[in-house]
Amino acid sequence: MLSYAKTELALAKEIKKRIIDYGSIAFEPIVAVGKNSLQVHHKPENRKISKGKILLVDLGLSYKNYCCDITKCFAVGYATKNAKVLYEKVYDKFFEIRKLFIPGINTKEILERVRELKMPHALAHSIGLEVHEEPVISEKRKQFKLKRNMVFALEPALYSKKLGFGIRLETEIVVRKKPKILTKIQEEIPIVEIWHS
Repeated sequence: MLSYAKTELALAKEIKKRIIDYGSIAFEPIVAVGKNSLQVHHKPENRKISKGKILLVDLGLSYKNYCCDITKCFAVGYATKNAKVLYEKVYDKFFEIRKLFIPGINTKEILERVRELKMPHALAHSIGLEVHEEPVISEKRKQFKLKRNMVFALEPALYSKKLGFGIRLETEIVVRKKPKILTKIQEEIPIVEIWHS
């Protein structure tokens, strides 16, 4: 990925232009660099995108009235050891729990597998005609059994104030006997090159 964007705001504007080529904007893109990635719903600002930082991008578009919600994290220029470790932890947890999105399972069983993440947001939310729909998979909500063809935006994450950044991976998953992931997540943290860096 190559970009002329120098700041969070500039990259957010670029993302919005590209979304319009395929559909309509489901929500304002979240672009967060470094410590800003610790904020779940960060609003892009004039913070420079610089090498060695984590870049979190959360975006959604609406196509034929249906929404998607995707979050990916990138390492700008190169990935630090800490970035790789945190990314791998979230990636491994994602691929551990995705297998559990099968008909009949109780959400309590899924949440038991991610308690160590201690996320300040839900593990997953339903998605369809709206970006955020009910039901929601969260410790703070009533637990329920999954049904075939339910669609969730699954978003395991780790936020480290000590390291100064967070990692969140989000994609849609369809509840099936063999769960279907609708957006690919890369095994290793993607490296993004910024022209001005």
